[in-house]
Amino acid sequence: MKRTQWLWLTLSVAGVAFAGCGDDDGTPVDSGTADTSMGGDAGGDPECALEGQMGACCYRQSNASQLSAPELRIAYLQLTEPAVLASPIIANILNEALREERFNWLIRLEGADADGDVTITTGYGRRSETATFAFAMGDADPPGAGDRWDPQSIAGTLTGESVTTSSLTDVFTVPVQDDDGSVILELPLRGFRVVNATMSEDRSCIGRGITAVRFDATSGSVETYITVEDAKMGEVNAGGITASLCNILRGSLAAGLDDCDNDPRSEWATPPNATCDDAGTCTLGGCTAETCNAWQVVGNFAAQGVDITN
Repeated sequence: MKRTQWLWLTLSVAGVAFAGCGDDDGTPVDSGTADTSMGGDAGGDPECALEGQMGACCYRQSNASQLSAPELRIAYLQLTEPAVLASPIIANILNEALREERFNWLIRLEGADADGDVTITTGYGRRSETATFAFAMGDADPPGAGDRWDPQSIAGTLTGESVTTSSLTDVFTVPVQDDDGSVILELPLRGFRVVNATMSEDRSCIGRGITAVRFDATSGSVETYITVEDAKMGEVNAGGITASLCNILRGSLAAGLDDCDNDPRSEWATPPNATCDDAGTCTLGGCTAETCNAWQVVGNFAAQGVDITN
């Protein structure tokens, strides 16, 4: 059975469409603020959510012995744009799935022996019973292309412990799953780039945990895009609610699976604000509500060391 939180998803989307949502500053309920150093709280390491997690960011594996190729999993997301993804309710849904390792977005940094060019591999990871992870490789759940969850590689630059990347031209999809493994949401991402990610000295953390439900996410920031056409293909079907991702992003849950373009884009509560071309290049602005074809997604993140087995 899908989680009852999807009822709250309905309310939050409706709130975006008719009255706005979340706190005035768009900060998720559990975002937390505190000393932004890489260590734990003054009293020591944070309280971690699951057995086997440890250290300042509740990592499962330290990267101290593999500084040239650290492996991490996103532990916390604090999205700020678009408005519906910045909703505290949706933030809590995403972060509960991250906390329970049902939303597994992996990152591997390669060639990090010294400052300069590096490669970032990122994508969905399947969790094993022993809490190791493996990138999906052609085995995405149907319907849809079997390789849509496969990892993608991005060129990046390492300076000290900080990483930035270029923009990824290929689309990749990261699923969010329920307790039974069924998919409750997929995020099809284009133009993805790491704006900045600063790792701890042992490269086991980006940001740190404060408690099991609160992270400092100021050490990592990302930018990506979801196109209208990609969002039309995504479907949320949970708790008696059936709607396309497109209708959710534009703030019209009541439209269900109807084509988003049945309504003029100028009338959408949250119209797209960017353009992605056939070559995979996405640009914010420079278009109208009618000619924009994508939403820019912006946010901060924290990450924790894990063992990626492939």
